[in-house]
Amino acid sequence: MKTYGVVAAAGLSSRMGAFKPLMTIGGEAVLTRTVKSMINGGASRVVVVLGHRAEEARAVLRSPFPAGVQYVLNPDFGTTDMLASVKLGLAQLPPIEADRVSPAPSVFFLPGDMPFVAPDTFRILKEQAELTRALVVFPLLDGRRGHPPLISCRCLPRILDFSGPGGLRGALGMFADKTIEVEVNDKGCRIDLDTMEDYEEALEMFMK
Repeated sequence: MKTYGVVAAAGLSSRMGAFKPLMTIGGEAVLTRTVKSMINGGASRVVVVLGHRAEEARAVLRSPFPAGVQYVLNPDFGTTDMLASVKLGLAQLPPIEADRVSPAPSVFFLPGDMPFVAPDTFRILKEQAELTRALVVFPLLDGRRGHPPLISCRCLPRILDFSGPGGLRGALGMFADKTIEVEVNDKGCRIDLDTMEDYEEALEMFMK
């Protein structure tokens, strides 16, 4: 099963007080680590959605990923939610053939501030999607859903048309009866960097 990836990194980082994608962990930008984790997890093509300080964000990715990473701009990053960026990223993926034999390609989604997801988590989700033919697969840590969800590309037309409440969670709720959860041993699937306290804790974890 072919897998793609979408990373949303268009926001203002207003809660952090600094621009999260360019903050560094272990000498690498947070956004670089996030994209790298997805590629190491098996995504053959990654679309990064940029907005605020887009050229600076693109610059930190250009050297480590000279190929295999695509960029799309969310020009309304200041007034739209994450689902708008997700839709822009998903719209860049090739459509699947109507008569394609299952399983269809799938796509991982990560916010740009989740740099610690382990490669094995991506692989486990893909294996379970292939085994169960679920349309959406979530990692589960201590009974709570984490990132990245793995979404069948069969879902994309309905997600792109979704205009209801709840953002991406609301959109994925349309496939609740075809969704499974898989327990993983990966704290990284629950670590996002919303605040400076989150970032400082992430630095401590990296140094251990």
